[in-house]
Amino acid sequence: MKNLMNLNLHKCILFTHNLGSFDGYLIFKGLLELPGVNIDKVNSIIDELPKFIAIDINWRNTKLIFKDSLRVFPVSLVELCKVFEVEGKLFPYNPEFNKISLFDNKELLAQFIEYSKQDSICLLKALTKAQDIYLIEHKVDIATIWSTSTLSFKIFRQGFLDINIPTLTKKLDDLIRLAYIGGSTDYYLKYGEDLKHYDVNSLYPKAMCNPMPIEFLGESEGVNVRLEDIFGFAEARITAPDNLTIPLLPFKVFNETLHPLGSWIGIYFTEELKAVEKFGYRIELIKVYNFSKANIFNKYIDYFYGIKKVSTGAMRLIAKMHLNQIYGYFGRRRTLIETRNVYKKDLMKYYGSYTIFSEIDVNEQISTLLMSSNLDYDLINEIKDYTQLDLMTSFRKVKSNVAIAAAVTAYARIEMIQYKVLPNIKLYYTDTDSIFVDKDLPSNLIGDDLGQMKDELGGGLIGKAYFLGIKKYGYIDQNGLVHSVFSGVERNSLTWDEIERIADGNIIEKNSPAKFYKNIDNLNINIKDQLKLSIQFKTSKNLVGNTYRTRFIHFDFLMQVDFYLQIIKNRIINLINKYQLK
Repeated sequence: MKNLMNLNLHKCILFTHNLGSFDGYLIFKGLLELPGVNIDKVNSIIDELPKFIAIDINWRNTKLIFKDSLRVFPVSLVELCKVFEVEGKLFPYNPEFNKISLFDNKELLAQFIEYSKQDSICLLKALTKAQDIYLIEHKVDIATIWSTSTLSFKIFRQGFLDINIPTLTKKLDDLIRLAYIGGSTDYYLKYGEDLKHYDVNSLYPKAMCNPMPIEFLGESEGVNVRLEDIFGFAEARITAPDNLTIPLLPFKVFNETLHPLGSWIGIYFTEELKAVEKFGYRIELIKVYNFSKANIFNKYIDYFYGIKKVSTGAMRLIAKMHLNQIYGYFGRRRTLIETRNVYKKDLMKYYGSYTIFSEIDVNEQISTLLMSSNLDYDLINEIKDYTQLDLMTSFRKVKSNVAIAAAVTAYARIEMIQYKVLPNIKLYYTDTDSIFVDKDLPSNLIGDDLGQMKDELGGGLIGKAYFLGIKKYGYIDQNGLVHSVFSGVERNSLTWDEIERIADGNIIEKNSPAKFYKNIDNLNINIKDQLKLSIQFKTSKNLVGNTYRTRFIHFDFLMQVDFYLQIIKNRIINLINKYQLK
């Protein structure tokens, strides 16, 4: 801090690589414990995970703002240095750095200091190169940026957007958000041999080249319109054909995304309803939310995809980032998390008055309260009814348009339908942008162009494979190498014998490598040398022979539960109960 003050700067931006999950814990706590600090002058922005987005302090005559370069360039520091061609880490992290005895070992301490300095130096060099590229190519100062999506949107707005994109009302945002489902991932057959693995070239950028919903034009009753004549979003009663072996339309229920058979009511992008209607789905429109449409991303996609196709290193990383991240800007939640630092002696002034859902224990004197702003009115009333307290929440405008984000993800799912219905090709597993099948795809579907498939094994075959659930599969490639993807487990860390044992119903235990474990409640970071992980075969589908049977459902009402908001509500009520404020 002393060295920073000697620079005599009015404002200083400091980037750390992984502020959200590591450095932020140390920095935030350290700033609040500076001698003579005014705790009202230390602020932070935290996301819903919760992770630090930014931390700032007004200290003497300088405003210091700490940002997370990992949010802007979502790759490891080693990879960042590699792509920007700067000298990275000189030696790997030494686990001995974790021990308190470090401070008694002068040689090891000197090594740790050198390691830490090199981290900062190589990050500065990489970001300096990035800054030069963005200033020259796009006239954007990355010091003004918070994330890849905000960087992408700034470039898009300054160089490619020529119409105004309105924001949605809260009511409309809540409804359309029900159609913002995500990628289509499902599993159909348990075991296969001699399989092919294909992946789509830039699926989401391909989806973004379609017409987007722009301006809300009003509502229509479903009985008064035909599906082929509308564009926007629709609440509809869906009935899937009973004989469908590969269901095409997703449905989110109880925070789980299904591809069911049966009937249900949901809100969908109209173009996705048109796409699945061709394959026997019966669509009964209930209410339609009409939008104007325009192709707003095409020039942006053409520009960055052209760079990606011919570039390597930093330019390829930059192009790939901006192709895949921009649509997420439009899907940002309206609900925000605000922080307020308070002395513990004053805590009771805030509990019972504000919608506080978490408390960070900074030290014996200071706590930081995490408070929700832009909370749903109905949710606040639920909490008020339960607690009998007159709670307040603040409201801040959030510029987003979830209709665009929902349309992009729906177009991506539509794009994948063609690979699910190919005749005489057996489908084993689909991820958001990839498939495992038993035969070569038609040659016209394979190539280097946007949206075409590429062969992940370069013409080779998968010898044997097991598909045991969503994000749970393993296979042996043509070279005898074992590939494994099991959520929560290090990629490619399972042997084929272990995969077979899991498939046979056995529970496998794996030791994870040493990890840092963070606790947002007290800003502590602990290091655990190993953690045992249990892996077993569990599926919500019925397995008949080698085939997973799709579930039948029946929902005759619109599922409108926002589980993220329900979690916030429960946290607020739990804290109120803890302090016995009812």
